[in-house]
Amino acid sequence: MALLYDPGIFMPATHDDFSATSWLMGWSDGVWCLHDLEPGGTVYLVDVAHQQIVWHTRVTASFAVPYEAVGSLAHEVSRRWGLTVDTGDLPPSGYCVGWRAEPIARLDREPIQELDHETGIRLNNNARFRLDGFQFTTDLPEGFLRHWGIEDDTSPWCSGRPRLGWFAR
Repeated sequence: MALLYDPGIFMPATHDDFSATSWLMGWSDGVWCLHDLEPGGTVYLVDVAHQQIVWHTRVTASFAVPYEAVGSLAHEVSRRWGLTVDTGDLPPSGYCVGWRAEPIARLDREPIQELDHETGIRLNNNARFRLDGFQFTTDLPEGFLRHWGIEDDTSPWCSGRPRLGWFAR
């Protein structure tokens, strides 16, 4: 399964930008264990405002951990990955998932306009096919995947592997 994720201002502009980029998501309660963010997983970076799939990426490193202070989380990411991270949107304490990725392809993909086979008229972009900032491909109907030209990825969400920890290998 793949994750469709809108990184907001952290959208890489070029392939070279990936070496200095990482993404973090945090919650004040509840443990999130997103196996699709394990190394080798697929993440599509999307621009929800412009309804585009911008990048097809592969996860190269990841972690999922509880943290007691956002400052210590930022320090650990800096120590481990050598990156300064923006933790402004994270809760003061809670649970965090973080990952780095390599670009597979720049897509800048807009919805595929489907034609009615009988009339030849373009079908309207249905609201149920709109990109959101956080969607899993296994939760989306076949029509959505076809509408966006996303290949079917049948890998399971939970691989049965142990939970991710600090910079799991």
